[in-house]
Amino acid sequence: MESGRPIETVQADYALNLLRQDFESTVIFPFSMAAALAMTYGGADGETKEEIKAVLAGENDDSVLHDYLSPLFKKKGKSKGKTSVESANRIFVQSDFEILSDNIDFMAKYYDGNLEQVDFKNDAAREQTVEVNKPARKFQS
Repeated sequence: MESGRPIETVQADYALNLLRQDFESTVIFPFSMAAALAMTYGGADGETKEEIKAVLAGENDDSVLHDYLSPLFKKKGKSKGKTSVESANRIFVQSDFEILSDNIDFMAKYYDGNLEQVDFKNDAAREQTVEVNKPARKFQS
């Protein structure tokens, strides 16, 4: 049941509040931050879920948030003009952490399945860091 402010207004407020923060020499893309938080929100529960919801969706239902972001996420890189948006958002989970099938289905439905298990405890942490950053590197010139 949708109520309160429209999702577009909630997302605009989130982006503007994020950009008003006093960061030093930082470039922040509110869409990328919202997408990463929305992916996390999909697997969250309890107080964490409620706190993320308050920021990203306001009083709107979960489906309103994900139905709003999902098409934007899937359109990245597709443009009819000279400008396009590229994003490399992905959720990384410790390899021995059990991921519920509902969370896997959620990620596949809304966010192109950008969920990967990684062994962060392994001594080859540097190698894993390279792998974690690989999706972002393809967008660098």
